[in-house]
Amino acid sequence: MAKKIGLDPEEVRQLLMEKHDTALSEDDPILMLVTLQNAFTADYNRLLKRHHEALKKTMKTVLGETAHEMRKVSDGLMTKQSGQPSKIPSPKSACTRRPWNPSWPSCANSTSSTSFAR
Repeated sequence: MAKKIGLDPEEVRQLLMEKHDTALSEDDPILMLVTLQNAFTADYNRLLKRHHEALKKTMKTVLGETAHEMRKVSDGLMTKQSGQPSKIPSPKSACTRRPWNPSWPSCANSTSSTSFAR
């Protein structure tokens, strides 16, 4: 069963009776605000879910690119030490525009994929 979001008009009627000693009828027009507030809350929760998913996707991309760059630096150090290059797998997201800075070129437009100074 899904977790209930929002207030029930009957709960609001009981709350107003307890806190303000004010009785409302079941058809009191003020209870329409409960319906509107519940609709707003549901819409806001959908927005938060979309933002959460977008943040997860962005963080996955950023962390993947960071790990890839760190592997490249580490590989460079290992190559200097051993004299033999090793292969570094490229992440799927390495050749995409970075959503936080669209002025950075994608791999297709870049001659160097290792430089952070742009």
